[in-house]
Order: sequence, then structure tokens, then C-alpha cells
Amino acid sequence: MKAYFHQEKCPECEKYYDPTLNVCPHCGHQEPERRDFHAFEHHVHDSFIWQIVLFLIGFAGLQILGFLLAAILQVTFMATHPGCTPEEITQYLQSVSANFTASGVTYVIIFAIYFLIFGLRKRFKELFHSFAKAKNYLFGAIGGIAILGATMLYSLIINVILRATGFGEIGVNNNETAIRAITIAFPALSLIVFGFVGPLCEELAYRVGLFGFMSRLGKLLGYSISAMIFGLIHFNWNALGSGDANAIVVEFANLPGYVGSGLALAFLYDRFGLCSSYVAHAFNNVFSLSMTLIQGGAN
Repeated sequence: MKAYFHQEKCPECEKYYDPTLNVCPHCGHQEPERRDFHAFEHHVHDSFIWQIVLFLIGFAGLQILGFLLAAILQVTFMATHPGCTPEEITQYLQSVSANFTASGVTYVIIFAIYFLIFGLRKRFKELFHSFAKAKNYLFGAIGGIAILGATMLYSLIINVILRATGFGEIGVNNNETAIRAITIAFPALSLIVFGFVGPLCEELAYRVGLFGFMSRLGKLLGYSISAMIFGLIHFNWNALGSGDANAIVVEFANLPGYVGSGLALAFLYDRFGLCSSYVAHAFNNVFSLSMTLIQGGAN
């Protein structure tokens, strides 16, 4: 198995370049005998070091910033509410406003960091090159509809299985429940942050970063690892220690849906580029948020 980590020497200009590139970036030479030069054709090309950085910013950075913002909110609440009890602090931190402040601001900061990275490195042209083709928006929309349809079908099937085994319907997991509550409280900001900003941050982390890096070891590994981690970031690990059997079942029942979405988004990115995976991701999020607002308004 070929691993795409060591730079290759161009036989034409004798300069070294990343082997995932289709052509030599220095002279434009393309090796006619290479059968794999289309393997990374639609990817956002970057070194494997930067791919790791992009993933860590979206994965570890999101967790660290979320923790820091929660700590800041706690300190602020304690300063503005002298003599507050631990129960009151916990209640505040679990409130919709505190959750939105922590998660919303975190996504905005991550987005700004990505913006600075690509801006300072003058990589915007490479980042958005797939957005110049109209067909990529079409493939993204089709992919988004397909993911939505597959998710709905999976929910129907798993609900039948759960009811037959004595459990209730699958419902939504902790992650989705929190986002729905935030959306109803802050509709416009939620559409911006969770509908458009969040999906771009996640595509840069899990498709451009993680999938791009793991694909250097093999596409099968790229698809499986990136999809699994994408599914697990939507998993509420606190449910495992809660002792609530129903909550645990809900989390595990929802997990395959997120993993399947991760596979589909990786496929769109791999075959058509960042534009398609982002459009599909944003389409699903905006649709879900819109349905939450419609149902919330009806209730």
C-alpha cells in the first residue's frame, strides 16, 4: 500500500512536491504512468501537517474552547450573583442562554481561526476552488436530500425494532435536544451559527483535515475513521454514566445515523470537493433547524 507522506521529485523541473497533487505545482508536469493522480483531485490540497492541524482545531479546539467559555460563564455568574448555591450555578450553566453562548461563541472563534489560517497562508483560492463550479452545488443539494431521506428511513426502521423489543421510539439524542432548545430561543442566530458556520467548521476539520490525512494511508481508512469520529462527536458520553437505560439506547441508536452521514459527506468531498460536502451538510442542518422552528411555533 502506498502512503502519501514523502514528497516526490518532479522529473521535469527536479523540484519536490506533495504526492497528492495532480500535477507538479512548480512546472505543471504530470506523470502519465501514475494511475492514482485523480485520487485526490477534488481535495483541498495541503501538507499532512496542516491537515492534522485543521482536524485538531475543529476537534480538540472545540472541546477546549467550550470548557474555557463554560468556566468564564460560571465565574461571571458567581461574580454577579453573590452567595449563589452550587445548584443555582449548575442550573445556569445548563440553561439555554448559557449553552448557546458557549457553543455559539466557540463555533465563531473556530471559524475565525480557520479564516486566519487560510488568509495568512494565502490559501483561499485553494480552499474555495470547488465553489466556482455550479455542478458542485447541484451534487451537494442532491447529496443533502439523499442523506436526509436515508436518515428518515433509518429512523423509521430503528423505531420499529425498538418498539418490538420493548423500548420506546428512538427520539433525539442529547446533542439534538440542546440544539432544538437553543434554536427556539435564538432562531436567527442559530440558523447562522448551526446552519452555516458550524457545518463549514466541521467540513474543514473532518473532511479537509481528518479525511484528507487518513486517505494518505488508504481511502478505506479515510472513510471509516473520519465517519466513525464524526459520529462519536455527536455522541453524549455522559449518558453512559447516567444509569438511564433509555438515554443510553437513544445515544447508540442515533450513532449509526451520524456515522452514515459522515460516510456520505466524505464521499461528496472526495468525488466533488468541499463545495458539495458543505452544501449537503448545511442543507441538512438548515432543514432540521427550520423544522424545529416550525414545530416549535406550532406548539
